[in-house]
Amino acid sequence: DTPGHGDTHDLPCDAGELGDRADLVIRTLDALGIEQAVVAGHSMGGRLTIHLAAAVPDRVLAVILFDAAAGASFDAAVATVTRSPRQILRTITGAMSDMYRDPFWMQVAAASRYLRMLAAVALGKILPPTGFTGAARAIMQSGECTSLLRVIRERQIPTMVLHGASDAIVPFESA
Repeated sequence: DTPGHGDTHDLPCDAGELGDRADLVIRTLDALGIEQAVVAGHSMGGRLTIHLAAAVPDRVLAVILFDAAAGASFDAAVATVTRSPRQILRTITGAMSDMYRDPFWMQVAAASRYLRMLAAVALGKILPPTGFTGAARAIMQSGECTSLLRVIRERQIPTMVLHGASDAIVPFESA
């Protein structure tokens, strides 16, 4: 689990960047004595995986991305959403629809965290940078990931991309 997700404690408020989250993964690998690993991530975790592979490519054997919040079209969408109240509303509506269509019906606590993450997109720096809110802000502030993807390609790190056709948050084009 990344900080603020599942059973993993959150990062301090002054360590909310995506790079801080990648550094935590690297420190965890170090503490466990793992020199190289296959790294996988879903949604924001996919973006974190890309960041990690670009930062320490010698430690990454392969990358698996599940509906990764990355790619030129996703980066462009984030930039558009953060500048347009109409797009913010459309994104929140799409996310609510995505949550509603979840065949396993999110539990109340999970739905609450999901809605807080969406609020972070809508409200920017007003909310404290913790948990899902901090994760959303880390994505928004991480910049474009095209150069990171180039590092993965240039280093010839094997990469598998799996993406659902109906993801309301990360469009299929991002894959």
